[in-house]
Amino acid sequence: MINVNFNLVGLSGLAYLIWSLIYLALKVTLINRKSRNWSHFSIIVEIFLSVLATTMLLFVGTILITYGWRFDPMMQLGQLFQTILVIYISVKDILMLLGRTK
Repeated sequence: MINVNFNLVGLSGLAYLIWSLIYLALKVTLINRKSRNWSHFSIIVEIFLSVLATTMLLFVGTILITYGWRFDPMMQLGQLFQTILVIYISVKDILMLLGRTK
């Protein structure tokens, strides 16, 4: 049974989906711009981690949108806090990449 309902969890799932695409675009752009001083291995690791994080965010967002209606209010609040934390950590990752020189 699939029931899409936009409560806090559905909105968190939508935020995951949108942020995953923005995150991937920003990371690839920044890696391309900053990679002149990096080793080949560092570039591969950064790209792999970016694709892995984006894939995970897409899967989690899809699951939350599809099955978020089953969550009780406390689980919805917890998922909202987790979404805020994930977006904060990924923004911090992008900002650290901006400041990284080597």
